[in-house]
Amino acid sequence: MKRSSLAAAVAVCLAGTTTPLHAQYDLGTPGFLGIAGGATLTELSSSNGSTPTRWGGMAGLLLGRRITQGVAALLEVNWAQQGGGDTRLEYVDVPLTAGTILRRGTLRFRPYLGVGLGFKSGCASPTPGLCNAASDEQWTLPLGFTLGSQTSPHGWLVGGDVRYAIPLSHALDNSAVYNRSWQFRLVLAKPLGRR
Repeated sequence: MKRSSLAAAVAVCLAGTTTPLHAQYDLGTPGFLGIAGGATLTELSSSNGSTPTRWGGMAGLLLGRRITQGVAALLEVNWAQQGGGDTRLEYVDVPLTAGTILRRGTLRFRPYLGVGLGFKSGCASPTPGLCNAASDEQWTLPLGFTLGSQTSPHGWLVGGDVRYAIPLSHALDNSAVYNRSWQFRLVLAKPLGRR
């Protein structure tokens, strides 16, 4: 209940910020295609405590589209390592996010939130039976921001992205263990078409 309330509150706040922005910021071309890569910092957490954090990698493709004058949506397909301690879980994540794009000169800033579905693609753990208990799917609420630079309206966008994925489902079947995941990414995107 708390997670759904948080998601609704953030969505309402985000929607409320888009109305006055459209007159101040030009969003440029309506769509973009890009790649992203970087590092993950994750842990497995439950009411009994958390594992040590572990670093991993991630890489993915993204496709964005302006859906209103003030809001852009982004669909991604990512490979990401998660887990905690000596346990490594790998997922193919498919997040869909929406956020406002703010533009000042060559700088671009995009705070966003969304929903993500991850499909387990790999597991390695010294704990007997843990990989068999790992859930095949996990739902998350991605929340983050992208800060980048675009030298011209139709030029490449180069930026950094920081994201926290709020877990909405368990990482292990029949147990209240969650993946808590940060992502630190570099993003390279190219606008598609013209306005």
